Amino acid sequence: METLQSRKVRTKMDRTILILTYFLVTIGIVMIFSASSVQARAEQGSSVHFLRSQVMYVVLGTLALVLGINFNYRNYKKIFIPILIINFALLLLTLVLPPIKGVRRWIRIASFSFQASEFSKFAVILSTAYFLDKYKKDISKFLNLLFPISIMIITVLLIIKQPSLSASMTIAATSFITLFIGGMSILHGLIIVFAGGVGMYLMSKFTGYGSKRIESFLQPFEDMSGKGWQVANSLFAISSGGMFGVGFGKSAQKFFYISEPQNDFIFAVIAEELGFFMCMGIILVFIFLIFKMFRVALQTRDIFGRMLVIGIAVQIGVQVFLNIGVATSSVPNTGVGLPFISYGGTSILMFLFMIGIVLNVSRNRN
Repeated sequence: METLQSRKVRTKMDRTILILTYFLVTIGIVMIFSASSVQARAEQGSSVHFLRSQVMYVVLGTLALVLGINFNYRNYKKIFIPILIINFALLLLTLVLPPIKGVRRWIRIASFSFQASEFSKFAVILSTAYFLDKYKKDISKFLNLLFPISIMIITVLLIIKQPSLSASMTIAATSFITLFIGGMSILHGLIIVFAGGVGMYLMSKFTGYGSKRIESFLQPFEDMSGKGWQVANSLFAISSGGMFGVGFGKSAQKFFYISEPQNDFIFAVIAEELGFFMCMGIILVFIFLIFKMFRVALQTRDIFGRMLVIGIAVQIGVQVFLNIGVATSSVPNTGVGLPFISYGGTSILMFLFMIGIVLNVSRNRN
């Protein structure tokens, strides 16, 4: 006779995660319109250019989320190798295609563009979860760490070649934190942190844009017409917003004082227009969302599903920390978007797909 322990039990999907996600997506759509309308009208001839594009990708992302919800997460172990091959193929393809805006980050087909590094985030999370599940308690052995770390390093090096220091940084940080949570020893963690720190220093030393970003972080007001321009104006926007903001649509800094305010510095526009309390509300929503995801992970018996959810939660957390840190001049400018809120088609598409995976794990966690 079949018992509860001998069969798979489907639980209710955690709808709170879905509600929190689309609350952030809605905030993003509204603020992208406000932040980008001036620039869109001047450069594209339509104040809703970026809004229209983001809404289209939200629709595509919603379809991807539905796919993620209905595709059993255990099947990703079966297609792990093809996903890795696609990851490396996309990254290599970006290096041979003509550059867009001076960099090789996008694959463009007609009017559709895809940023390969956004797919890489999922591929590295998947590979980390796969090897943590495969080796289980043996992950404390350094030899078993070589596989997920090697995949991460190759991915990061290909992304740096584009160049995209921000994407490579978030992928490396997410991989390291997930491995540490998954059972990596403190000694091995310290070795990786030291090696990563040396690598970051060398990259900032020998790449012009890296050293300039560090200088603008240390002294944002020293060269306000040059390298400190974005960070200084971001701080002006935040300080002028006060507790309640200057009012929706009334930002002064979005009038070409911040380049692409709908993207990396959208948090500064939110602070200026809607104020401190709204910013704290958004931060609390992110904290609650990540908490709920970790709760799903802790309730998941399967190690692969657990680490898959943790990896996605960590990726969101790392990007939130870096984006808000840059806007408030708490960390050097990294060019990282705010998940679900910043403008970026591939980003919203992949993040909604990964939320779909989290919801599938929540539904099959028993």
